[in-house]
Amino acid sequence: MPPLSVLSIDVHGRGVTLGRAVLDVLSGAPSREYPGPPVRIRRRGSTGPVPRSLSPVPNL
Repeated sequence: MPPLSVLSIDVHGRGVTLGRAVLDVLSGAPSREYPGPPVRIRRRGSTGPVPRSLSPVPNL
């Protein structure tokens, strides 16, 4: 099986950035850009075969 790629996202950091932006807007601050934490692409190993317990059961 080929390797997988996943996105690694700092969800907490994105929430903090959004919170700052909202508070700035509510306080009347001038608009500006709010760069958030970086999104990284990570190479992961293959998931391997599906375990039997998760395989579909044939109709009887």
